[in-house]
Amino acid sequence: MTTDFAELNQTQEQLFSWDDEPTPKRDLSDAGKALLLIAAATVTGFACNAMGMHACIILVYFLAVQCISLICIRRYHCLVSSVIAILAYNYFFVHPAFSLKIWEASTLADLIVMFLVALISSFTSASLRHEARRSHMAHERSDTLLETDRQLQDCNSPEDIIRIAGVQMAKIANCSTVWYVPQKDGSFTIDTAFLSDGTAHEPQEIAPEMPPLLSGSPFLGTPLGAGPLARIDRYGHYIAIRDGRAKDGAAAHIAGILALACDSESVTPNENKVLTALAGETSLALGRQKALAQREAAAVVAKNEQMRANLLRSISHDLRTPLTSISGNADVLLKDAEALSAEERKNLVSDIRANAIWLNATVENLLATTKLDNGDISLKTSFELMDDIVEEALRHVTPDISRHELSVVPSEEPLLVNVDARLMVQAIVNLVNNACDHTPAGSHIIVKSWRADNMVHCAVEDDGPGIAPDARERVFEPFYTTECDLADSRRSFGLGLPLCRAIAEAHGGNIMLSQAQPTGCIFDLSLPLCDLEEMDDEHAE
Repeated sequence: MTTDFAELNQTQEQLFSWDDEPTPKRDLSDAGKALLLIAAATVTGFACNAMGMHACIILVYFLAVQCISLICIRRYHCLVSSVIAILAYNYFFVHPAFSLKIWEASTLADLIVMFLVALISSFTSASLRHEARRSHMAHERSDTLLETDRQLQDCNSPEDIIRIAGVQMAKIANCSTVWYVPQKDGSFTIDTAFLSDGTAHEPQEIAPEMPPLLSGSPFLGTPLGAGPLARIDRYGHYIAIRDGRAKDGAAAHIAGILALACDSESVTPNENKVLTALAGETSLALGRQKALAQREAAAVVAKNEQMRANLLRSISHDLRTPLTSISGNADVLLKDAEALSAEERKNLVSDIRANAIWLNATVENLLATTKLDNGDISLKTSFELMDDIVEEALRHVTPDISRHELSVVPSEEPLLVNVDARLMVQAIVNLVNNACDHTPAGSHIIVKSWRADNMVHCAVEDDGPGIAPDARERVFEPFYTTECDLADSRRSFGLGLPLCRAIAEAHGGNIMLSQAQPTGCIFDLSLPLCDLEEMDDEHAE
């Protein structure tokens, strides 16, 4: 079925492939075809006359004139062919034969009617042929524009839009197209060339005759709808592509120039119209892409503003609580210290110390996260044993760890890593504190290290309630906790785990969250393993 439609389309293209731009060579060809058809009609007339079918002869000449009107371009071919057909009929088949004399008035009237009918019918056929040709060209132009518009809607970037436009123009003009990009000084430099098969090439490889540099002055201020085609050189057509519609009387910015690498006289008026419409579609697509990019940028700005507002709200909530506790406990100690027992004073001091430790850890996490995100921090790496880092980190974990059962499983072999010790200690502290904060008292927390291939793993495992599968990846997002989207429902910014991932990635590693069995979480921090030979080579240098 597909083949039948392809053959039908090919037949239609052959049927409507008449050239509306006659040339002297085509005129001579059409004149020869007209004479051949008249001669064929005359031979057929002799055959009909021999068989006694004299009435069919005039119909044969009518048919010949009709065929001439369908084949030939100019209308005078129809007129001359009608005259020749009447003369041939009169000369060969009207009594007396082989003479142009007309003895009977009725015969003269028949010839006049025959001439008028042939002329009118041939002119009508020629008009219909031209209308069919124009309808076919309009249909072809609409199909091309619809196909281009469909392809442009699927584009996700300005580069894709320009590629589609360049390829479509190359198909229409049957030549390669070249894309020029604007420069700061107003000129345009050659960038990429497109072929009709959809491939992109270096411009000078397929269109060496195109100039590498164009002046922008012929395109500046030219409205898109007022003839975007501008001939700059004897070779090629140059089409200004804008990045949207003109607004408030001001021309849209020129995104670039698509040049047709062909003879400037080879673009027909019909192709000119199609190219003009296609340039408009391309400009609209670029305008849509530009507007979409602006909306996305505005959405990012709005999201950042929302995040900043959430951060300020979280800071105002989470910092105010421990500061209020510290201030209140300090006031009690200053005013009523003598009235308090030693145990009560110890509890107040312990509370102040716990809040101060939390504030210090929070500020450290916030500062480290900001520096890592902005790239302001430089890693001061050194070769360290993973077990030493774990041991140092456990000295700085929250005092609430005493309410849990903490155990350490050291590695079976020395595991050497090249890390910033201060940041890595902070990452381990965050993982242990996170397990302590999100598990009930009496839970088991295990810190263990091991080697897998060329990676060093340090995991913090607990047997708490665990984290839902759909929230396991989000826990590494800033300001997120498992209780709610914002980390202000409990005393936590939600910065500890994002900082751990940032530290791990800064050292070429990663951190993964998995489900412990039967319940709980496993945070596995992996780092590249350093060979002892590598350390010896570095010390030798």
